[in-house]
Amino acid sequence: MDILDVGCGTGAITADIAKAVGPDGTALGIDRDDANLALAAQQYAAIGNLRFESADILTPPDSFNHRFDIVTAARTIQWISQPQQAILNLAQAVKPGGRIVVLDYNLDETRWEPDPPLQFQQFYQAFLNWRTANHWDNRTARPSHRIVRIGGAG
Repeated sequence: MDILDVGCGTGAITADIAKAVGPDGTALGIDRDDANLALAAQQYAAIGNLRFESADILTPPDSFNHRFDIVTAARTIQWISQPQQAILNLAQAVKPGGRIVVLDYNLDETRWEPDPPLQFQQFYQAFLNWRTANHWDNRTARPSHRIVRIGGAG
């Protein structure tokens, strides 16, 4: 299997994917943050079926078209300015019959036990307000399934 991990960061999840698919499969991690990619490449250099590239899912290379058996994005879509376009590009990258796996949060439904200190609660509310003011979706996980189905990959 060939797997694309979008928003791979420092590569921990991507490295586990590479180990899971074994030597006959490949894992490619992409991210826009070159510093994180450098850390990933250094830390996981010994894994032969693992690569990291600088890329943006909003402007993916043509070489991604229908290339991957699975395309995944873990805690990534919530940070992308055009989440619907990102999901459609995930669908474009997956082979016919392949799968898209998106893990994200509904940030405004996050709960902690025990309750965090008041200062943290105030900070977190300011964070949510900042995202809302900048037109970011604090409920990213809720609409994702519908977007994928619209994209034809569900």
